[in-house]
Amino acid sequence: MYKIIQRLYVLSILLILYSLNSLCIAAPVIKLCLQAKCKAPVQIKLSHSAWSSIKDLYSTSLSNDKDEQDNIASSINLIESDVYYTLASGYIKDESQGRDTLIRKKAEDLFDSNSNKNNYRNIKTYMGVLLDNYLVTRHFIRKPMNKNNWASLTESGLMLQSLNDSRIYIIETNNSDLGIPPVITPYQPSNGIFNFTDTPLPDEDNDEFE
Repeated sequence: MYKIIQRLYVLSILLILYSLNSLCIAAPVIKLCLQAKCKAPVQIKLSHSAWSSIKDLYSTSLSNDKDEQDNIASSINLIESDVYYTLASGYIKDESQGRDTLIRKKAEDLFDSNSNKNNYRNIKTYMGVLLDNYLVTRHFIRKPMNKNNWASLTESGLMLQSLNDSRIYIIETNNSDLGIPPVITPYQPSNGIFNFTDTPLPDEDNDEFE
């Protein structure tokens, strides 16, 4: 009887360890904004290959903030490309050898058709995933910033602040091409390009991280 109880105990421990391990490697679900007001974002599970690649970036100790910023840019690029490719694959039913090319083209079209505002919302979601999973540990997100370009259009970026020395950086939204990593640059208050704003962007009431 004692041996049976002992076996059950060991099996229970193994089951718990397996469950914990599964939770550790489980890829997160990304809430992708595609509609104008983003009241019902599309939920797309990140592929295990993309998530493993992202976690590998942070598997070694980072010696400085620049290393983490490089990882942030690479991680966001991996997340963004992966979710758009997954989304595009649902549209392509062709099983021929050219399917991958069709999926890639559809993913690029879906990204190009999305708005700058949604690109901002999505990049904030990607950053939230990195923070929620304790991958990004040297920076935190500050309030939104707006940049006016020469065409009087508004692009948005996230303001990051270093926990190490309180320096501020701007992570700019990718509004150009799918597969292009975002640019992270030091904030220069004297150049007048960026301006602080305490007012959230319109229709941002659903943009808080959960």
